[in-house]
Amino acid sequence: MAGLELQDWGTAAGRRSSSNATDSDEAAAAAGGVDLAAGVSVMPLLAGINDSTAAQVLYTRAPAASSSSGSGGSGLSASALMREASSESKDGGGAEWRSARSSSSPPSESSRLAAGGGAAARGQASGAPIVVAHNLHKTYLLGLEGVPALRGVSLSIQRGEFIVILGSSGGGKTSLLNLLGTIDQPTKGELSICGHRITHHTSDEEFAHLRLKKIGFVFQTFNLLPSMTAQENVSLPMILDGRRSAGEIAQRAKELLERVGLADRRDHLPSQLSGGEQQRVTIARAIANRPSLLLLDEPTGDLDTRTSLLILSLLLDLNRRLGLTCLMVTHDTQLKHYAHRVLHMSDGKLARVETIAQEKRKDMEDALERKVAEIRGDTRAEATQPQRKPPTEHRQPTDYPDFLASDEED
Repeated sequence: MAGLELQDWGTAAGRRSSSNATDSDEAAAAAGGVDLAAGVSVMPLLAGINDSTAAQVLYTRAPAASSSSGSGGSGLSASALMREASSESKDGGGAEWRSARSSSSPPSESSRLAAGGGAAARGQASGAPIVVAHNLHKTYLLGLEGVPALRGVSLSIQRGEFIVILGSSGGGKTSLLNLLGTIDQPTKGELSICGHRITHHTSDEEFAHLRLKKIGFVFQTFNLLPSMTAQENVSLPMILDGRRSAGEIAQRAKELLERVGLADRRDHLPSQLSGGEQQRVTIARAIANRPSLLLLDEPTGDLDTRTSLLILSLLLDLNRRLGLTCLMVTHDTQLKHYAHRVLHMSDGKLARVETIAQEKRKDMEDALERKVAEIRGDTRAEATQPQRKPPTEHRQPTDYPDFLASDEED
């Protein structure tokens, strides 16, 4: 596939968003991405939402996206993996993509590095890759100069994997996450996500289809709509999807909030929720349409230790029990022990891939379960304790300081 060269970026930027992803773009992606009927971003409409415009925004239905097909490759090189992932086809009505046929050729050395040692090392991860990237570059334009953020990143992610991306600030972690979430486009390189091959010819409708139905987003700053309750925030992606009735949407939103432990907070606005509660609402919203891939940008970065453990336990439950593929960016090196693989980023490059042993993951998960049980036990104990009212203090006029009496005499 011909890459998008730097000199062609100006043309692509005119059709897509600017190269620097804004907070509103992230919030739009988290809420479903694009008003597909109008082909415009949701966030400008939602920024000043009021009662008169809410219905017009919320009940925008997405047109059915066209299916894609391709031919499978015979090898497991990066290009062959790209063709194999692109060969998945979609059933009508938004059904899940079918797994591509496996290859009989042995993988190359670079493919083994990107795959992290094979399916056996990944445990439950199996099947065709859900993400394949080859030689990804991302260069941002600063005046007349180009600032490289990614420089030749190649990787593949299997379904059911829990991936952690580690690296120092400016290493390219968030830039890579933005490309995998279709919030931004690569300057050069090949990328396939959930069977869709991403090029500079990819339409906005296809990007919107991916963000709405295949990819879930969890951001460090939550990006909840402040004028909507927790249940309304969770319901928004399902309303934009348009496949469920109003009753089904309300029921699923309640079930999701109950799953994340917020059944009694569903009618609260984001401003009435704590940071941990807002993050749990964000996770519930991200999985509302049953995505295949969950992208997390520092989900515990702004949370205290107790709340971070609860959020991590929830994410691991989604990955281990539901098989949801998770890709998490973090600075916390302790979190890497919960992942199948760790991608170490440095200076815009994939420096190395670390595979976490299954025994180590099991030990860390068992320790996490014990800590979470203690936290929940303490919370229940605090809730069951009787609330004691402070004693009422009775004062007499003679109890006031003497200087007040002297002021009255004067």
